[in-house]
Amino acid sequence: MQNDDIRLEDLLTHPEFRKWVLHQDPMAAAFWTSWMKAHPEQRDKVLQARSILLKMQFSYEEPEEGVQEALLTNILHHDQPRLYRAASSGKWIGIVIRVAAILLFFFSVWGVHQLSQPDSKEAGLVTRVNPPGQRAQFLLPDGSKVWLSVASQLTFPEEFTNGQRRVQLEGEAFFEVVENPAQPFIVSAQGVDTRALGTSFNIKAFRDDALVQVVLASGKVKVSHQEGASENAVLLSPGEEVWFEKNTNTLLKQPADLKQALAWKQNTLVFEKASAEEVFTTLERWYGVEITSEGLSDNTWRFTGQFQDENLENILLSIGYVKGFSYQLDHQSVVITPLPKTDTP
Repeated sequence: MQNDDIRLEDLLTHPEFRKWVLHQDPMAAAFWTSWMKAHPEQRDKVLQARSILLKMQFSYEEPEEGVQEALLTNILHHDQPRLYRAASSGKWIGIVIRVAAILLFFFSVWGVHQLSQPDSKEAGLVTRVNPPGQRAQFLLPDGSKVWLSVASQLTFPEEFTNGQRRVQLEGEAFFEVVENPAQPFIVSAQGVDTRALGTSFNIKAFRDDALVQVVLASGKVKVSHQEGASENAVLLSPGEEVWFEKNTNTLLKQPADLKQALAWKQNTLVFEKASAEEVFTTLERWYGVEITSEGLSDNTWRFTGQFQDENLENILLSIGYVKGFSYQLDHQSVVITPLPKTDTP
């Protein structure tokens, strides 16, 4: 940008800035990272505009009609001399662009105010929360990409300092980490630290699960128990995974099924010899329902199957046909009932 003294509304409508924030364009990301280094006094404004654009992707409660009209009136009144001069010279396109940009800014700030209340847990930290049934993709302050899965949350600082980039995960997420040897990237999740520089990996670490899974897609990571000895850390190469057993605090490295581990990013459910408890817990997280079973033992069967972009009823019909149960769906509640066994001649 030629003008170093940028305004928020300029950033919000700048095509290269939007490419960086909304589309994770690598060339745009490199440009804005370098630009902030060259103009540190503008860094806060750039990050503020970035936060506005990211949070605009989510729904929020719009201001009441009277508030909207008041904002518009103030904007037009504030720019009246400028609008008059532009009108007299026939520059109506410039008028529309400027008013639209300022309106975008004001209503974006309103949306950020509505969204930031539940997200902020303490000063300097941001928490992104996905309820059951919702996924999200966003950038961290260093430009690293995050795909946050259903029923998951990620807490991270507004700015990475102190020589490291540490985030806290509960649930499941896929990370594409921007390389920075001076600041290792660390994900803390359910007693496990995963340390990386420039790499991509998936972590599944739900509070109620007995295991934590770390799957490496590219680069290298070191996985360690937060309270264990450093020599017990496990190094992963692409295509490998490590399972951390919470009860015994043990780490087990083995080959990974990347297609299965990352299927959730394509909205695909994959079950591999899953117990009833595993199947129903996963469906609860994906579809935001509560599933109860009457007379069904959790360990009486294993299920293998795959569903892509499928609704809950079709999944329950398919699994019920194979495993012999019926279901009753009432709003966000599902009751599973085993079918009576028939005697075979």
